[in-house]
Amino acid sequence: MKLIFLLFIVAVPSLIVAQTTTTSRQGSNNSAGGAYVAPVVTKTYTAPTPPAPKTTYNNNNNTNNTYKTIPGSTPAANTNVGQDAKVVVPKEKYGPVEFDKSKLSEGLIEATRDGKTGYVDKDGYAILPFKYQAGMKFSEGIAGVMFNGKWGFINKKGEEITDFKYDDIYSFEKGFGTVKISKKWGMIDKTGKELVPVMYDGLDVFRENLLGVNLNGKSGFVDIKNQIIIPFIFDGVAGFNDGASAVMIDGRYGYIDKTGKTIVPFIYDETGAFADGLGDAKLNGKWGFVDKKGQVVIPFIYKESEIHYFGEGLLSVKIDDKWGAIDKTGKLVIPAKYDDKFLFEDGLAKVSVGSLNEGYINKKGEVIIPLLYLISDGFKNGKVKVYDSNTDKYIVYDQKGNVVKNDN
Repeated sequence: MKLIFLLFIVAVPSLIVAQTTTTSRQGSNNSAGGAYVAPVVTKTYTAPTPPAPKTTYNNNNNTNNTYKTIPGSTPAANTNVGQDAKVVVPKEKYGPVEFDKSKLSEGLIEATRDGKTGYVDKDGYAILPFKYQAGMKFSEGIAGVMFNGKWGFINKKGEEITDFKYDDIYSFEKGFGTVKISKKWGMIDKTGKELVPVMYDGLDVFRENLLGVNLNGKSGFVDIKNQIIIPFIFDGVAGFNDGASAVMIDGRYGYIDKTGKTIVPFIYDETGAFADGLGDAKLNGKWGFVDKKGQVVIPFIYKESEIHYFGEGLLSVKIDDKWGAIDKTGKLVIPAKYDDKFLFEDGLAKVSVGSLNEGYINKKGEVIIPLLYLISDGFKNGKVKVYDSNTDKYIVYDQKGNVVKNDN
């Protein structure tokens, strides 16, 4: 639950920019170099990944494995094409195309061949050329790729939208990409135009039209035009959620609104983020929740490991080593019988009893999808794919618990 501070290695070793992520609503990590990490998802349950489908190609006319199917390659002389093959080329000459189908993003997968990175479709057909040193997943139609030791961005046509000049980058989120030159950070749009100059020691992602940035040891907020909205007076800031941001001054934590006004006093040991009108805070080693008037709503009685986030009016809490949920009055409304924390979104929450027994419940605690599966991703477009380890098959459910597809 606590506020996460991102450390940026700069001339001032103690320089920090506060960063927090409240729920799985935030994007996944896609930093190219790892020096910049935002957003960092904490206290959010991530299910084990089910076994990825193996990427293999049959060579029915070749029994000695002399040749290997390489989708998208140009046939070489004296090659045989199997019944299921797209193209068969000598394995010794071209080497295999390596990719993981589980990394499919927006219809493309980064893949490698002969030490170079390109992009293939879900069937292994080469779509973008194998000429890059490294690549990232496509996000919002754009992917970061490395060429000659520098990072840049391309679109799905392979067109370069920036020069290859960045030392590190971050995937596009909400229309913006984060870039680094030397030790400074900035932000670009999808045309490659620099919106926020590459001048900051650290920055967050745009949230609620404001961007948390750090310069010369102090943090504040700017808008998309790089105009200062909240002065650089804080020792750390976090991105806005639900109209409030956790901030730090002199080692104490509180919350401000989007005008910079203090709404929760700087008296807490740690803070998290607001959601559903409540923000979490830590006092004397215990966690509780306050409202935007600074009033205590949920008493400070929980260990950090015993609470999650409010989602749609319910908070997952741990009682006697099992997880249930309370409402905003502190009343237990879902019995504590699950093995891990959970969060309600669109009226449903993924819960688990054992590593291979996951399913979904509604806000009444009723089981909507049986706890029989392994689920790595949540609902998308009203559907969720689950993995049945007993049959080694995938099943697709809708939000009412109806089976809409069986993958054979």
